[in-house]
Amino acid sequence: MHGRKLACRPRAVLSLITAGVLSTLECQAQEPVAETQAEAEAPSPLGSGLLSGPRWSPQPLTGDWFGARTWLADRGLTFGINVVNTTQGVVEGGADEDWDNGGSVYLESQFNSDRAGLWPGGFLDFRVERQYGDFVSQEAGSFPAVNYVGLLPEPDDDSFVVSKFMATQFVTDWLGFFAGRFDTADGDTNNLASGRGRTGFLNPQVAFSANSVVTTPYVLNGVGSIVITPNPFMDRPASLSLVFADPQVDPNDSGLDGDFFDEQYYALEWRVPVKPFGLPGSQNFSFNYNTKEFLRLDNLTEQFITREKSSDSGAGVFAYNFHQYVYVEPGQDTNAIGYDADQERLQGVGVFGRVGYSNGDVNPIEWSFALGLAGRGVIPSRDDDTFGLAPYFGRISRNVTDIANALNDNYWGFEAYYNVAVTPWLHLTPDFQMTKPIVKQTDNAYTLALRTKVDF
Repeated sequence: MHGRKLACRPRAVLSLITAGVLSTLECQAQEPVAETQAEAEAPSPLGSGLLSGPRWSPQPLTGDWFGARTWLADRGLTFGINVVNTTQGVVEGGADEDWDNGGSVYLESQFNSDRAGLWPGGFLDFRVERQYGDFVSQEAGSFPAVNYVGLLPEPDDDSFVVSKFMATQFVTDWLGFFAGRFDTADGDTNNLASGRGRTGFLNPQVAFSANSVVTTPYVLNGVGSIVITPNPFMDRPASLSLVFADPQVDPNDSGLDGDFFDEQYYALEWRVPVKPFGLPGSQNFSFNYNTKEFLRLDNLTEQFITREKSSDSGAGVFAYNFHQYVYVEPGQDTNAIGYDADQERLQGVGVFGRVGYSNGDVNPIEWSFALGLAGRGVIPSRDDDTFGLAPYFGRISRNVTDIANALNDNYWGFEAYYNVAVTPWLHLTPDFQMTKPIVKQTDNAYTLALRTKVDF
């Protein structure tokens, strides 16, 4: 066999969420390598290959289904079934001291055309999800929530939703295209801070730039491209992702009606892996823009008096996030892992941060900021446990607080969690949060939670 083989490897999937940012796909041209008999007979990871969303255990609770899961995975079809349940309560302060129990169910699947022996570089991703139960975000009085899971696919919506049905095709080792229905909950991705509340932090303020709540819907129908670009900082390539989508899609509808693309959503992200002092990290820059009509906030008093609404066509959000390991346990391959959000964390400790900025004339959140510390395996013999702690801050537009005297000029909070890997398929996460609500007359809220995650 001669020549180069196109080996497209998904790194994180197009997911462009709330911050409207896209995780990246890396497609590399590799020299063909003779496959040994051991490699050919090695079982396939049961939950690997999914382009985005929660990380699935390679040893799920229901096992290999008498060999069916491995047989399907070897032929390009993988499945992941995941349930997250959170018991959470406001133990002091907030709007009301109360406890609630809620969670969600995910069923994800991916078809890999290359692994199926059909053609190189093709992927088809599908997800169905459903929320259930109740969440204490209203009792805490926090914006936008103290539990990310309770926001998706929509708050207080317990219907089954198809949040992803997306085809991706790489045409060269540096260019790929995608089209279909995709979610944005993993946008502004970060190896140490992402996880959509199912892993990592529960508070969405740490998981994405909160400004994009206004501009970026959860589900989009659209198209996009991924360009693998040179990296000025190391030999590992950078990536440029672009999206053009319809922002009017209701998660419960197909979105393919007469108003399709009457309004547009655009997103751009440049993701740059870095390795200062031999330690992996990533720098990420993004911009998203929604062309819909947004109510202007700089003349609310006049609008109230005249009863004539004033609006602007379009609003955008700039976002930046980074993660950087500061210590890594010896013996790990830092050339292969530690850069992308969809990978398991390295054993070690790292810092992360994110900043979002938007126009306060149309977006009620001008600034959002988070800075934190996270890691994995810091306790001897607990190699798969993870932890994180982070404060966050948000600045409310002065155009809003000047007329709404009941609101604070800003909000802030702090979260700390420790995730215990009881088994490969069972994770228990105690979580503590302290949040300052946006309403002036509401006391700071202190919440405790226990999250249970099971991979089936």
